[in-house]
Amino acid sequence: MADFGSSQAILHAVEEPHRFFLDDIISNIEIHGYHIVDGCHSEGDVLAFLSRLGNTVQHRDSESTGVTYLATKGGIANLPGFAGFSSEALPPHTDRSALPVPPRLLAMGWCFASSAGGDLSVHDFAKILPRLRKAHPSVVDLITEQLRIRYDDGEQSFHGPMLEAVGENRFRLRFRIDGNGYYRFVDSALISLLVQEINRTQMPVRLGPGQLIIIDNHRCLHSRGHYCGERLVLRVLLDTEHLEAGFEECSDAT
Repeated sequence: MADFGSSQAILHAVEEPHRFFLDDIISNIEIHGYHIVDGCHSEGDVLAFLSRLGNTVQHRDSESTGVTYLATKGGIANLPGFAGFSSEALPPHTDRSALPVPPRLLAMGWCFASSAGGDLSVHDFAKILPRLRKAHPSVVDLITEQLRIRYDDGEQSFHGPMLEAVGENRFRLRFRIDGNGYYRFVDSALISLLVQEINRTQMPVRLGPGQLIIIDNHRCLHSRGHYCGERLVLRVLLDTEHLEAGFEECSDAT
């Protein structure tokens, strides 16, 4: 597991909201794109902790609480957009990329890990973007062009750029290459270059029971390796007012 962006606070020890604690979380998300918390062992723990950060956003597959139980479900796992319920590897993606504005934060709490595999990777586009500008400017043109791609999950559809400007030198990302992402055939070579750069820049994160990761869903993509055995992860999507819109690319990315 990465040794930064982590908080060792046990939930019951922070029942009263502490401004400095929230500031630490927000600071780590702004610097690294994600933050890890220990001590969230149940759905109640996860929801109580996340209530300090923002408002829960319902997912197509979530319970009324906003929590989605991610585990193998053979009946739907092979349908487009339902690969999260399989044990297969998941390519880097943005959660709810078909919405007009995807939820800002993605939180995943580990109830129990698989016997082998299933590790998470975080892909920080703040570091990927400057490399693309230098090595593949044509890819930057592709991802910033209006109406070049379409994402459709059967309920929502987005037709627009993968990378949107949301302020001066600030951007919002959305990306996926599963059955819900549609690209022009003539763009295949550029998409392949983009995927290569995304896969080249990743932070593997090994999480265990009671650990919760909070990811900036407008900045970072996330992926998962194939796993064996039983696995249960709680997923919650959030909107928050604690983060400035979008992200700035890292000027020192190498």
